[in-house]
Amino acid sequence: MPPGAMARGKDRANRRPVLDEVLGMSIFQIRQKISGTVLWTGSADDERAALDAMAREAGYADYAALPDGLRSAGFETSKLDLIS
Repeated sequence: MPPGAMARGKDRANRRPVLDEVLGMSIFQIRQKISGTVLWTGSADDERAALDAMAREAGYADYAALPDGLRSAGFETSKLDLIS
């Protein structure tokens, strides 16, 4: 390993939070409240955008277009911290 390679790797890892702030994207995970089943994981600007992305991936226009029965069951949206 070339000298300084480890330091460059650490610098790269430390820049990730800054990159997220610049891009405005975070990783979110959406679970069904009752069962805890993971329904969607991906990047989005905020929780609302994550719910819309989940709905689009399921074939709906956005979160508001989901059937009432699905929305009333409830979703739990979590912002994931992937940097340790």
